Order: sequence, then C-alpha cells, then structure tokens
Amino acid sequence: MKRLALLLVALSFISVGSVEAATINQLQNLRGTVSYQRGAGKPQALPQRTAVALTDNDYALTGAGNSLAGITLPDSSRIEMGSDTRIQLSYFRQSRIAHAKFLVYQGKVRFRIEHPQGARADYVFQTPSAQMAVRGTFGDFFVSPTQLVVNVYSVSNPKLPVEVTFKNGKKVFLGAGQSLIATFAGAQAAVTVGNVSRQSLSHFSEFTTPKGVPGILSGTAGGAAATTATAVVVGGTAAAAAAAGSKGGSTSPTPTAPPTPTAPPTPTVVIPIGSLNCPSPPPGTPGAPNAVPSPCGSQPFAPPGKPPLKAALAFGGILALGLFSRRLKK
Repeated sequence: MKRLALLLVALSFISVGSVEAATINQLQNLRGTVSYQRGAGKPQALPQRTAVALTDNDYALTGAGNSLAGITLPDSSRIEMGSDTRIQLSYFRQSRIAHAKFLVYQGKVRFRIEHPQGARADYVFQTPSAQMAVRGTFGDFFVSPTQLVVNVYSVSNPKLPVEVTFKNGKKVFLGAGQSLIATFAGAQAAVTVGNVSRQSLSHFSEFTTPKGVPGILSGTAGGAAATTATAVVVGGTAAAAAAAGSKGGSTSPTPTAPPTPTAPPTPTVVIPIGSLNCPSPPPGTPGAPNAVPSPCGSQPFAPPGKPPLKAALAFGGILALGLFSRRLKK
C-alpha cells in the first residue's frame, strides 16, 4: 500500500509538471540575434536554436540583419518576429477564450492565431499608432515611426475580421486577402485599404511567402485600387466614391485624338490621429535601465481573470491522493 501511495504521489507531480509545461509562453531563437528582457532588467542574449519561457511584461527583441524569433502560445498560436523587432508580452490568459495582449514598438510580426476546435481567441496588438484586435487569423504587420502595414491572409470566421483602431477611435476592418498601408506625417495618417498585393508583401520578404491568398500567386496582385472604395475623412466629414475601372461601351478613338489612359483613383482615407512621438524610451535603451516604456496613446488593459496557481494545483493533487490512499488502507 505504501509503495502504491508513493507511486501515485510521484505520478501527481508528473501530471502537474505536464500542466505547467503546457501553459508556457515560449520564445525561441530561430536564427541571428535574439534576446529577452524581464521587466525593467537588462536584455539577455538567447543562443540560437534555444528557447526560454516568457511571462507577463517580458520583452522579446531581435537584432538587425537576418534575425528571426518565434513565440509559441499555449493555445497553439504562433508569432514570428523579423529583424530589428521589439515587442512586450503584456499578458496571456488561457480559458475558454484565450486572451493575450502584445505591445509592439517596432519591426515585423507574423501572427497565426489558432486554437483547438470549439475554443476562441482574443488577441490584441498595441502599436504606437493603432491597436489591432485579432481572432483566429493569419497575417503580417510592420510598424515604424512613419508607417503601419497590415496584411490579412485568412480568417477562421468571416464575421470576425481584423479590427484596426487608430488613436482617435477611427476603425478599419480587414477580411481575408485585404491589406492596410498607413503613412504618418505630423498629425495625419494617409490610409490605403485594398487587396494584398506584391507591394504590401514586399515588407515581409524575410518570412515565407503565404500560400493560397487570392491574387498573390495568380499574377493579379497590385490591382487593389480598381476594386476598393475611396473615402476622405477630415474633421469628421466623409465623402465616398466607388473606384472602378472602365468597362466596355466606349467609342473608338479617332486617329487624330487618341484617348489618354488614366489610372483608377487610389483608395485613401485621411485620418487626424495626433502626435506620434513616444515620451518613453524603447526597452533596453542605454541610460534608462529602469524605464518601462508604453506605446503612444496606449490605454491600460486589465488582464481578464488570473492565471491558475501552481501551488494550488499541486496541493489539490496531493490531497486527492491522500484521500485515495486512506481508502486503500481501509
């Protein structure tokens, strides 16, 4: 009986360890220079082909050149970081709906937000200029002080597109095969929304080319302007007009006056968004080791719920085994 009880206790610790391993947010160095930072501490280099656990408020950083890092989340979601990228895992909470928030300061990110059948995901990527809500999506985005590029390659549910919210509350929704390119100048953003094109893909050449995206591999990339509506927003007023290429029915040109070809209008939205200057230094900036930066205009988000307590799990397992061994003795 004693041997059986000891064996059951050992198995309980093994099972608890398995639960812990399944709830790890893992950062891996896929190639080049990758480091991690615990809160306001100093960045620690991560050797190639090795991994480390990320906890709430930890940073992940990649160096210049051909650096690439991967972050695997417990709900099977995966995030890849291109070169010269800095992000912070604000929190991850696993429940019936997986909640996560990342602060993205700069760089290139590929996201595959996935989850087991029947589960749901609610991820937020906060950048200095906008916030993206992502649920069951495969895509890329690029962040710099002057530009934001978002490509959406697929969504698990057409009713749940990627929601891009700018600092002034203006929202843009992106479905599968759509792209957003925002260029910032002063207090305005020129936003182009259309189909994913070779131009928007060119920002993410260090990642593998996505397959099965409409228009990308069929040779029709770059024709987004002819299929997207145009709107101009200034001071809360908007004027919209459909942008469509010319179709049949035109008269034949005369030999003396050939028609001048004109390109369809570029779909553009002008949005006043306010200053883009961040008062806080980026993570790891020399001379400010204790600074904990936050993106411009970001709002504090309280993590939904609390993570399960490992000690409580272990105590519950031991208690159950104790009751079971007492029954065996009887």
